[in-house]
Amino acid sequence: MLGLEPLGLNPLGVTEEPLIVEGILADSLNLNWGIASQVNSPSFDLAWGFTPDTPEPTVPCNMTAITLPRSAMTKDGSTYYGGDVPVVGALRAFPNAEGFASLARGAAGYSGTQTVRKVTNLNDSGAGSLRDALVGDGTPNDRDGTFVVFEVSGLIVLQSSLIVRSSYISVFGQTSPNGICLVGYPVQIGYGAFSLTEHYSNVLIRHIRHRAGSGISGVPQPQDSDQETFTVWGADDVYLDHLSMAWAGDEVASVTEFGSGSTPHSYANKRVTFNKCIIADGIRDAAEGESSHNLGLFLGFRGGSGERSSVNIHKTYFAGLNYRTPYASYYDGGIGDLETTNNAVWNWGGGHSPNRVYLDGTGRVTGDVKINFEGNVGRAGANSNTYTPNPNTGAGGGNFASSETRVWNADGSVTDFPDDTIYHHDNLGVARKAATDEQWSVLEHEYISGEIADDRIQALTKWDFSEHGPIATVEDLGPTDVTAYAWVENTLLPDVGATRVAGPDGLGATLRDTVDQAIIAKWGTTSNYLSANDLTWPTSWDDLSVGADAPQTDTSGDGIPDSWGAANIPGYDINTQYHDEGPTGDYTWLEKYSHVVAGDV
Repeated sequence: MLGLEPLGLNPLGVTEEPLIVEGILADSLNLNWGIASQVNSPSFDLAWGFTPDTPEPTVPCNMTAITLPRSAMTKDGSTYYGGDVPVVGALRAFPNAEGFASLARGAAGYSGTQTVRKVTNLNDSGAGSLRDALVGDGTPNDRDGTFVVFEVSGLIVLQSSLIVRSSYISVFGQTSPNGICLVGYPVQIGYGAFSLTEHYSNVLIRHIRHRAGSGISGVPQPQDSDQETFTVWGADDVYLDHLSMAWAGDEVASVTEFGSGSTPHSYANKRVTFNKCIIADGIRDAAEGESSHNLGLFLGFRGGSGERSSVNIHKTYFAGLNYRTPYASYYDGGIGDLETTNNAVWNWGGGHSPNRVYLDGTGRVTGDVKINFEGNVGRAGANSNTYTPNPNTGAGGGNFASSETRVWNADGSVTDFPDDTIYHHDNLGVARKAATDEQWSVLEHEYISGEIADDRIQALTKWDFSEHGPIATVEDLGPTDVTAYAWVENTLLPDVGATRVAGPDGLGATLRDTVDQAIIAKWGTTSNYLSANDLTWPTSWDDLSVGADAPQTDTSGDGIPDSWGAANIPGYDINTQYHDEGPTGDYTWLEKYSHVVAGDV
């Protein structure tokens, strides 16, 4: 290291460079340093993580080494602070990653043995299957430190939920020669539905499709077809990048702390990022007794751990969904932070519902969720509600961003509003057609007994969420809804969803399957919501195995094609594995190869 500076004021005004740790998420970290020059205080505070305000421990100035267990580190030791100067340069999940979870490198952050597991067939289970690669024998942490790469292309039909009970996982869907699409049951990251205490972290999933097929004859699913595609349920540092999610019968995706019955999970879901995803076309009539449950993304904050959940959604396309685009719900003391930036919403019903607050059993408002909603674009479709709600009850309405921040009693009545909850800024579309219009005009107004409650709900300044990790950059949409729509069409839509495959030479190619093409083409049209009658198994699904190229030769089994290794790795030997090696302070060679295929570099 280059030195340490006492936290806060340096009595001699001597500026020393802070320690830089390059993105390794270890079980423990050994720090060694030389004594900083001209420090005359008897001790100094050693701070780490994203919030150095409460440093620990205090160490004597003649001390030159310390071992920090992972449990003592904020953000699992990935980034440190010296004094109050933030350390820059920590490796992201991939070079252009943005958002709360963008420091989660998956398997590359594992301090134990990192393993490459290849998916070599499209079976639901057994050797060479995706389930075997991610689940193993099903016991907790059996697959810690796993890189998943694909030598096959096509549909993987999940006969039961695929539950990830391990940490430090990287799934590189872009390594498939022609692409992967999951069908049937959901992928669940964490074990929250079955255990209130199991908790996992550092999961990176890229360029995978999941079209559940809820309510479609021939597709395996729960009895009531009330299923999703991806669920985060008891996990931290989860980065979901370029996923295409559709055709589910409840929400298309969710992040939840709900435990068993009314008991919340014992851990919050901290630092979860959805980046450049498609969340679209829920199936209205899939579940028994349901006719309008084509919903988007549900975020359930329960607060059982006492820690703040944190979710950000960035440059994601919500299309053909009745509401929950997204929907943040908290009660029973739920606490959390939500940031939704530069997303596009088309053909909503009830729209974006940032927040609902439920009273606890004593009639008190509980919980605390803060929301930044910035730089998003809404475009109405055939099913969109854009009318003004009833001024006496607040019922009805639904601009693309519905404030819907209400306190609900057990009998369903609305009696109050929480204060200073939602920050809205630079969102365009429908009611807000120009950047000069009042910021709140993009929302459905909230009324109670004839009173507009907007002034109470809105936060006038943006919430500072930097404690959760890197903040995604919000791009300028231009001065009007017309320029915002052009930004969506020219910048956002070409780069959402699962778009990259290994291709014929293993060096990466762009492939947008016909289902995603159709979803994207709906932007700005008058297409209606999707019904179960609109789909037929298996012909409605693109069979990506048709015309797929053979995988590249990989003699050592490290997930890196021999041809790429020979061209890029110094002293390359086809019989040596390089997946966990790389240049000092840089990504591993397998990560570097995955970045090339994904088009990151």
